[in-house]
Order: sequence, then structure tokens, then C-alpha cells
Amino acid sequence: MHSFLLNVCLIYIIQGHVTCITLYASPNYIHADTSISLTCNVNEFLGYGQNVTFFRNSDLLVSKVCSQWQRHRYYCHSKMTYIYRPDTTPTTDETFSCEINGRHGQERNCTTVRAAALQSVTLSPLTTELNVTQGKTPRSITCSAVCWPICTFRWIGPNHFNRNGPELTLKVIPKSGSGTYWCQAKNVIGTKNSTNITLTVQYGPDTIVVFPSELNGRYIRTEGDSIRNITCWADCHPVCNYTWTYPDKTTNVTSYFYKYALEKIHDGEYTCRAFNEIGSKEKTIRVVVNTLQSVTLSPLTTELNVTQGKTSRSITCSAVCWPICTFRWIGPNHFNRNGPELTLKVIPKSGSGTYWCQAKNVIGTKNSTNITITVQYGPDTIVVSPLEWYGRYIRTEGDSIKNITCWADCHPVCNYTWTYPDKTTNVTSYFYKYALEKIHDGEYTCRAFNEIGSKEKTIRVVVNYAPENIQLSPNITPIIVQENIFDSITCSANCRPQCEYKWTGQTRWSAWNNLLFRRNVKRSDSGYYRCEVRNGVGRKYSSYVRLTVHTRPTKVKNITVKSTGSTTASIAWIPDMTVVPAQHFILHYKTRTDMDFTSVLFKEPEHQQNIFLLHVKSLIPSTEYVFKISSENYLGQTESIEFRSVTSGQISPIRPDFIGGIALILIALLVIIITMVLVHRFRLLTQRLDTTIGCSCCIKDSTSKTTRPTEKRLYENTSLQMQNLGSSSEASGGIEEITQERGGATRGNVLSRPADEPLIEEHYEIIQIPTTASLGVDEITKESSETLRDNKLSRPSGRPLIGKQYENLKLTPTDRKQNNVSVHNVKSNTKINQRKDHVEKKALKPLIKSKPHMKT
Repeated sequence: MHSFLLNVCLIYIIQGHVTCITLYASPNYIHADTSISLTCNVNEFLGYGQNVTFFRNSDLLVSKVCSQWQRHRYYCHSKMTYIYRPDTTPTTDETFSCEINGRHGQERNCTTVRAAALQSVTLSPLTTELNVTQGKTPRSITCSAVCWPICTFRWIGPNHFNRNGPELTLKVIPKSGSGTYWCQAKNVIGTKNSTNITLTVQYGPDTIVVFPSELNGRYIRTEGDSIRNITCWADCHPVCNYTWTYPDKTTNVTSYFYKYALEKIHDGEYTCRAFNEIGSKEKTIRVVVNTLQSVTLSPLTTELNVTQGKTSRSITCSAVCWPICTFRWIGPNHFNRNGPELTLKVIPKSGSGTYWCQAKNVIGTKNSTNITITVQYGPDTIVVSPLEWYGRYIRTEGDSIKNITCWADCHPVCNYTWTYPDKTTNVTSYFYKYALEKIHDGEYTCRAFNEIGSKEKTIRVVVNYAPENIQLSPNITPIIVQENIFDSITCSANCRPQCEYKWTGQTRWSAWNNLLFRRNVKRSDSGYYRCEVRNGVGRKYSSYVRLTVHTRPTKVKNITVKSTGSTTASIAWIPDMTVVPAQHFILHYKTRTDMDFTSVLFKEPEHQQNIFLLHVKSLIPSTEYVFKISSENYLGQTESIEFRSVTSGQISPIRPDFIGGIALILIALLVIIITMVLVHRFRLLTQRLDTTIGCSCCIKDSTSKTTRPTEKRLYENTSLQMQNLGSSSEASGGIEEITQERGGATRGNVLSRPADEPLIEEHYEIIQIPTTASLGVDEITKESSETLRDNKLSRPSGRPLIGKQYENLKLTPTDRKQNNVSVHNVKSNTKINQRKDHVEKKALKPLIKSKPHMKT
């Protein structure tokens, strides 16, 4: 960067109109009595009397004239230096600048010099005391300070400890590491110390010193002598505690011990133990008590406690005698064993007693002191009295248990505790309970114990009580489940002995009957239930819970479609009211040639009805439509099969200018028809007579029966019922019958009367068909078959069958199929009842009109 600036300056200098100056300060800090060298590098052609000026902040320090003469002008290109020496150390940074007055104006360059400082020597982590275990590495401590120029750090401690650097880390610190440590920060200001850290090295005893000390730690005395103030000491921090352990295993908490009037029992080893929380150390000395002309035992003891089944320590018998003695051990139960050493292996209970050693030579015999050996054993068998059936004490809530005692054979004598089911413990050999509650039910354990061992025996207290705290899971009402899903309601209760369960509507009691519905739930399972619980003490009931079974939508089966006009149709069906939640219905319809269905949402009536009716308008006249109904709720959707129906034709208004043309065409057609009829009259009459006699042409009448699950009535829809939807007047025109089958629609028989012959009652018999309300299923079936059999087309009695009267008669065979749902459309020339121009709902009543039996 500096070379770039110099190159730029050179270019402008050559051109003669740029001044380039640079100011440097050394050192880069301000401190009292420390001189600062301010160097201003100038490169400029100067005229006579021009100078360079130095400033401190805004104060003028000095102005120097450039006096170098070269090439007939003043030309300054070397360094201009000024030495500044402050009297005090400022508290803030100061700015120095260098200014030159050239031909092209003033140019200035400045630099900032920081004030020297040394403050705030801190430690991290901040602590004043630190405890370290000998041989371990303490955590590091870091020293830092606020200083300028940058400080150097040094750690100072005991034993000429001196370490450079800001971090104090003591690895495997020795004992001598204890002392005071501090951190020293240093720069031009001086030195500054941190707070002191007191480091304490903790260590356990390393070496034990016993004084006064005798030969190899053996203190030999004669019986009756004494040992005074043998002291034990060790170097440790914190200060150690001391104990002396005597040959008889007794312990004295002191750093010294003494014995007056030594006896042979005092012979043995004495151990000093020095210890603190860091560690411990032991040292043993030997006290020897010599007995002249006596039999001694080693170790010297008069009592020996031995645990049953274990081997006792060996006891050696010795004596001062000449000639050398022979030794024999004598004890209870005719115990007699030769040799100076007594060792009892796997000692039994009967081994307890007094033992002694007998020394013998030619002079005579002398006995040692007696040793009493006590065999200690723990409890082997616990006896509980009085004892009931297999240790089970069965009571009813409110009864009591009195003084059940626990005992065991043991030495030393055993202590006893009873532990109750709630884990509380009673230190006694017996227990009792008054007014038992169910919380007292459980196991009671007697424990017999001494220092050798322990034994336990458990009895069982059974507190019977009546059922309580009956809970149902799930504990909500109503409980909503889906049909055909495996679900159950669980009943639970606290009782003893075991409970038996029974649910609403059941007669069977069982301990495993706590689950309601161990199967898939049905819609008929909806209702209120409660659980009854009993045992030998009492019985209790749960609260009632309501079960609601949600079912999937069912497919609409009983559908009747009726064309009620050229652009309208009526669809009636019987919904399944047992579906919960209630299902919504959507009517889908289209023409036979369309690809997509048009959907109409059915809004249920405010008052529930058994039959739903939906009117569809804006249909195309004389067009075959396909209808289906979908049922849905939140569990799913289903669709019915498709039904077909044809709308009736619509009479279009005839324009007057076409009437003449149509009339001429009709007259021509009429002449042709009359000519053809006269030629073929005889043939036509013969064919129709044969057809009437040989065939059984019937007008097909299908009846759709629907059954409501919630009602026992039978609903029957006939063609005349659907006529009642469209018109209340009697039909006086031609009858058109359209048969609607499952999966498609076919044309039926068309019956027409002569155009010039009126329909009079003397030519036709009216047959009254009773309604389904007054007939049974068998009667309806019989009547339907008889009606079909009797509905043969015949001529009127007394009248000849001529073609003129029946020239429009057309007979086609009718197929008979089972389970066909028929929809009958009747064309009527009577006035059609006016309906509202929107979709409406209407309930069909189970009504059957009488069907006329036509005679010819």
C-alpha cells in the first residue's frame, strides 16, 4: 500500500503539482518522560520561506523551514524529525499531525498514539484458595491485564518458584508446592501483581516413626516389668489421627501407649495406624514377655471365639523347661491331642468348652492357663408360633391378629425384627394387629440375626374385603366405537378374594368376565351398560356408561324412479335409519350418453320420515336418464346400483305456416294406409286371431317390496302409486309401460285402443286389488300370479274381432324375471298438477290402487 502511494506521489511530483507527506511516531505509546520521535517524510519543491509544521491534537508544537538549496530553489525531500517529550502520562490517546505549505496549498498527515496503561490484573477462575492432593495436577489458572504496550506475565511462588507466561499449571505437585502464588504483569509503566492464591498440598502419611525405638522393633520385657510412652508420629496434611491396636484386637485412639506390670497376656504385636482423608499407614512393634518356669501359649489368650463350620486359628504351647518337655492339649468331650499346637478344623456347636496345654518331662507336669473356646453360630431355623395353615393367616377386614412370636437358636443370642408390607420395621420378637384393614394385607417377615449370620421367615396375612373403587376403561361417556371393530370396555375393582364380574344384560358371573365385548362390535350393541362386582364379602355396582356404535353408510336398495313430466323426474327411496351418525344422500344423474354425473345434495326434512322423495327438474324431454344415490358419513361412502328412466315427450308449439303442409302429408299417408289395410285385411285378422289364441300376452306388472328394519309393515310401490305422484285425474289416453330392471331398461308392451272408439265401461271390467295392508305376503304373491294369469287380452263378448276397431293394437311378448323393480310411467292427457320450480322432498305412503282388468 505504501509503495502504491509513493508511485502516485512520484507521478504527480513530475507533473509538479502534488505534495506527498507521511508521519511516523516511535514508540507507539505515550508515557511521562519518554521521548517520542515524530518523523515527517516530505517530497515537494518548496519556494523560499516555506516550512513544515508539527501539531499535537490541535496545539502547535514546532514549525521548521526547509533550507536545502538545490538547482536555484529550496527543495526538501528528506525526513523532517521532531522529538516530543511529554511531562505526564495522558489518560487518553493523542493525535499528532504534520503539515506542509506548498505551492499548491496545505497538505497534512496525522497519526494516533495510545496512552501507556497498566491496570486490572485478574485471574480466571477467580479464587484465593486452592487445595490440591499430592501427586495430582490442579486445574490451570490464567492471568490477564489491561495494559499498553502489551504486558509480559510471570508467576511467582514459594521455593523460588518463577515461571513466565500468563497460565499457571502445576503438574504432579509435590508436598513442597504449598504456599502463596501470584501473577505479575509488566510493561513500560512498571509492574502490577494479582491477588494472592494460597495453594495447599494435601498428603497422607508416608513414613511412621516410633520412638523410643529398640532392637528391630522388639521390646523384650520380663513378667512384671512395664512399657512407657511408646509414641507414633507421621508427617501428613491435614494432621493425622492415630490408633494403637493391641494383641487382643482392642483399639486405643491415641498416638502413644504404655503398659504397667506386664503379664504374659500382654505378649504380642502392637500396631500403630496413622491416617487422614488422603491416606493411611501402619507400623507394628513386638512386645515379648518372658516367663520363667511356666507354660505359655502363643498367641496368649484365655478366650477364643470361633465361628461354627470354620477353622480356628492355631494356638501354640511353649514352656521354659529342661529337659525338653512334651505337650498335650486337653479339652471337653474327652478331647486329647498330642503336640504343642492346637488347631480346631470345622468346629461344631459342641466344640465349645475349656482347653489347656499340659507340659511334661521327667520332673512332672505343669498346665497352661485355660483357654475358653466359644463356638459362635447364627440362627439355623426360625420357629413362628402359633402357626396357622401353611403360614397363611386369613382374616376379614376389622378382625385382629394377636401375639405371633418368632424364635431361633443362635449364639450370641439373636435379635429380632418384624418387617411389615409397607416396609416399616419393628424391633421385637412378636407382633400383633388390631382392627385389620386392607392395607395390612401382605407378607410379614421375621428376621433373626446376630454378628454371625441371619435368617428370615415370612408369613402371609390375608385381609379379605368387599369390592371397591370400581373403574371402567375407557372412563368416558358416551363411548363411541365403530361397527365391526374389535373393541371392549374393561371393568376393574379392588377386592379380596378375587372378584367376579357381570354386565348389564348378562346372567353369568365370572372372574374373567371383566371385559365387555370380546368380539367385533355390532350396531345392536348400542345402549347403557354397567358392571356389577362381587366376592365372598360383598358386591358393588359401577356407574352407567353409554355405548354408541358408529356404522358405515349402507347402500340404498329400495329406489323408485318416476318421470313426472317432460323435464322432471321423482326419485323415492327408503333410507336406513339405523346408521349412526346419520348418513347424507347425494343423487347422481346423467343421460345415457353423458360421461359425467350431475350431483344433487339431498337435504333431510326437519321431521324424520320413513321414505325420502327428491324431484329433479330441467331434464331433457324424451331422454333416457341414469340415476344412482350415494350415501356417506365421516366413516365412508357407498353408492347404489344405477336406475334408468325416460322422460316423457314435450309438445312443441306448431307454427301456422306449417299446418297446411302437414295436413297434405297426413292425407297422403292416410290414403296409402287405407289401401294397404283393404288389401291385407284378411291376412292381418287371421294373424291377430292366432296370436290371441296361441299366446298369453300379459301386461307386466312388477311390484317392489321394501322392508323397514324398524317397522314390521311392508311397503309396495306400483305403477299407479307413481301415477298418483304426477296426476290425480284418471288416465284417458294410451298406457305406456316401461320396465326398469337392475342394470338396464327395456321397453314393455304397448297397448292402444282404436282411435275412433271411446273407452266405455261396458267393454272393460274394473278389478279391485286389495292393498298390502290387508293382505299377507302369501296372499300378495298369490293375487299377483292370478292377476298375471287373468290379464290375457281378449275381445269383448258378442263383438267380432275386426281390424278396424283394433288397427293400432300391437302385441309383443313380455319376459318374466324375478326380483325386477318396475317403474311405470303413465301418459295422461289430463291437466298436470303444477309443481314448484325447484327440487322438493315428498314421503310416499304405502298405497296401492286397483288395477283395471281390460277386456276386449
